Amino acid sequence: MILLTSTWGCLLKDWIRKENINNEVVETQLSLWKTMGKIPLNEWISLAEKTREIHKVSAAAGIEIGSCISPYHAGILGYLATFCDSVEKAITYYVKYEKLFQTDVCASFFVDEEKGEVELSWPGKLTNLLYEECSASALITFINNYLDYPLQLSSIDFSFHGSTEAKRICERFFSCEINYNSPRYALRTKIEEIRRPLSSSDINLLYYLEKQAMYIMQQQPSLSFLDTLRIRIKDLLKNGDINLDKLCQEISLSPRTFQRRLNAYNTNWKDLVDQVRSELANEYIKDPSISFTKLTSLLGYSEQSSFNRAFYRWFKKTPSEYRVSIK
Repeated sequence: MILLTSTWGCLLKDWIRKENINNEVVETQLSLWKTMGKIPLNEWISLAEKTREIHKVSAAAGIEIGSCISPYHAGILGYLATFCDSVEKAITYYVKYEKLFQTDVCASFFVDEEKGEVELSWPGKLTNLLYEECSASALITFINNYLDYPLQLSSIDFSFHGSTEAKRICERFFSCEINYNSPRYALRTKIEEIRRPLSSSDINLLYYLEKQAMYIMQQQPSLSFLDTLRIRIKDLLKNGDINLDKLCQEISLSPRTFQRRLNAYNTNWKDLVDQVRSELANEYIKDPSISFTKLTSLLGYSEQSSFNRAFYRWFKKTPSEYRVSIK
């Protein structure tokens, strides 16, 4: 499972607010993920696609989202890049510390001195077109904020199919050749472009931030089996698809082995789902725009009476009483 820094969820939230899109449920879910520090990539994509449908953006929505980028949205990696002395140094730092931004994805940065070309690429088909558009838009917008004039790309390869309209929008935004259905996702430019200086360069701050980034990388724990499972349960609840057999197939474990793994954490499947539901209920109910009917659905219950009984068991109050008590 690919996880993003939760501040990348704030990028989506900032775009929602910038465009005055009324989507309280998506904003609430993004806020919940922010408290966890990470957001699953598939969850980010799902929320972005839902917002795109509401906003009725038919093509290249990722371009709009990515163009809202600020250093904050990329976490410490964003600030590291800000204080580098050149585009090349900023990209080098990104590749070195990419895991602070997204897990289980490895960027490749290749410089061909003979041809005078460079390529920044990722394996294809890992995400979707909206995410590739968003990350490309964010990267170029971010860099251009600290250049005297825009970075000139040679080409961008997206690994997914794109419409004629999407291609037109991307060509206008990036001012370069756009290709779809490529074996990998890649951005290319000339060597002289990446050697250009950044106006925000600060060697002293860069030194301090790199020490901090190295420390975070060393201290960053791997998500435990239970942590990963809790994240997946939240995703399944949202889609109303809590099915143990299906989950076991996804993670390539038999139900018996799965339960043995849970026993090591002194819990079981039923109790874990119940715990995650109670945590989500405690967060969702604080948002008055979420009706009890919607809350029932978000927690994966088919009937409101079942949700009401569970809620009373968790908090010793009915949902209505609890919402009134926290006002």
